[in-house]
Amino acid sequence: MWDPASQNAYAYADNNPVNQADPSGMWAFGITFGLNFSFGASVSVQVCICFDTHGNVGLVTTEGTAQSTGVGPGFTVRGLISNADTIDDLEGPFGDVGVSVGEGPAVSADLSFGHAKNGDPVQVFELGLAGQFKFPIANPVPGELHAGATATQIPFGDPNP
Repeated sequence: MWDPASQNAYAYADNNPVNQADPSGMWAFGITFGLNFSFGASVSVQVCICFDTHGNVGLVTTEGTAQSTGVGPGFTVRGLISNADTIDDLEGPFGDVGVSVGEGPAVSADLSFGHAKNGDPVQVFELGLAGQFKFPIANPVPGELHAGATATQIPFGDPNP
C-alpha cells in the first residue's frame, strides 16, 4: 500500500527540520590529547574525552603503531568527530592514516576506519594542532605522513546504546 507520508523528505523530523532533529542521531565527539615518537616507525598514545548524542560521556584511550616519515617526538591536541552511534562503538581495532603539516607547530589530521560491535562501519576524523620536535636529522619535508593500526579501549564511562 502506498503511504503519502513516505514521500515527504522531512517526515523524520515531523515536517520541521529546523526545530527537530533526526532521531537516529548517530554521532560521537571528543577532544583528544596525544604523544608520539617517530623515527621511520611511529608509536603513539592518545587520550580522548568523548561524548555522544545519547548523552554518554567517557574516556577513550588509544595506542598505535605506524610507518611514518617523521623524525622525533611530538604531541597533538585535536577535535574528534565520528559516525559512531555511541562512544562504545569507538572501542576496538582501527586502521589509521594521517598527516601533519608544518615545522614545530603543525596542523594534524587523521582518518581512522573500524567497525562497531554490531558490525556497522565506523569512521573517525580528527583535526587539530601538533608540535613536532626534530632531531639533528632534518625531515626532507616540513611535516610527516603515517599509516598504521590502533587499539582503542574505554576504561571510564558506561555507554548506553
